[in-house]
Amino acid sequence: MSQPENESVPAPQPPAPAPASPVAPVVVKSGGKGLGAFALVLAVLGLGASGFLFVQGQNLLKRQEIQFDQKINQAALGESKNAALLADAGRKLQDNEALIKQLQSDMQTQQAEAAANNRALQELLKTRSDWVVDEAEAALNLAGQQLVIADNVPAAVAVLEGLDARLARFEQPQLLPLKQAVSADLAKLRQRPFTDTANAALRLSRLEAAVGALPLLADSSLRPPQAAAPAAVSPNDPWWRQAWNRTLGGLKGMVEIRRLNSTDPLLMSPEQAFYVRENLRLHLLSARVALMQRQNDIYQNDLAASENAVRQYFDAATPAAQSWLREIAQLKAIQPGSGNVGDSLSASLKAIADYRQQRQGEILSLPEAASEAAASQPAAPVSVPAPASQPTPAASAPALPTPAQASAAHKGIES
Repeated sequence: MSQPENESVPAPQPPAPAPASPVAPVVVKSGGKGLGAFALVLAVLGLGASGFLFVQGQNLLKRQEIQFDQKINQAALGESKNAALLADAGRKLQDNEALIKQLQSDMQTQQAEAAANNRALQELLKTRSDWVVDEAEAALNLAGQQLVIADNVPAAVAVLEGLDARLARFEQPQLLPLKQAVSADLAKLRQRPFTDTANAALRLSRLEAAVGALPLLADSSLRPPQAAAPAAVSPNDPWWRQAWNRTLGGLKGMVEIRRLNSTDPLLMSPEQAFYVRENLRLHLLSARVALMQRQNDIYQNDLAASENAVRQYFDAATPAAQSWLREIAQLKAIQPGSGNVGDSLSASLKAIADYRQQRQGEILSLPEAASEAAASQPAAPVSVPAPASQPTPAASAPALPTPAQASAAHKGIES
């Protein structure tokens, strides 16, 4: 059949590949019995060789696994040995530390015993001069207390006189500086002015008690004047002169003129008068405290303020005020704390300190001589416990296989 003309002609297709020729099967002819038997033998031999190689590989893998487990067990055993050795070394170190602490405690005990023995040796080596110096120091401390606390110069002089008389009975040359120092301090104390602090404090207390009896200036000014004595009339005078004298005397008694420097005291109320007296008492109390503390400036200032207050607010013309002011003037002549107490016994105390320092050097020279004699003799050997030796991990246990060695062994097993 012819195709229509208007239809398109398909493009030519590429040629299909030729089909592969099938492999021809090996056909064993029934006639070749010898060749078949030979092939069977070869197959059996190959199978046997393959089984043998497989068994050998399994044995080798098993042996390598056993060796690897043995190495791991040996490494664990070595680690346990190292741990035991380290624990043993730690116990030995603790024992050594306890031993060192015991030795330190024994050393401290021996040092305390040595100090006690040294004090006992010093007490045994004390001579009669040392006992005299101890007594002198106690007496000087007593005199210093009298000077510092109460400024009692006579008591201090009496103590130093007794000490000087006692030192004069000893002829030891080492006591000569102390004798000279005590004599010098005694001469200084005898020349020092003495302030009877107790008597002055008692006088201030009496003045404080007498403040209430002092008359105020306002009371004296407002008090009615006393009647003037009538003028003497001579009987020989005429009658008019006698009358004139009587009249003049009466007029003089009616008027009294007084001059005051200040009018402030006249304007004080009773409450202000009370505070004036209390303020005066406080000044006297402060002066007494300053006297006991030997503060001369405060003492003089309080006495001056008390005197000014009495002259300003009280009637200084009365006998009570005059006696009070005379007592204040006598107390102002006292100068508490005028001398320096600190250097009164300095020479004697320095002599005692020098004597003790010299005796201390003499006592210390005896143990040094004994130590030199002991050093000349051979010293006995002292056994010291040896420190615990640290174990060496490389020598005590086999080393673990490195990662490179383990990977190489694994590759050998796989091969």
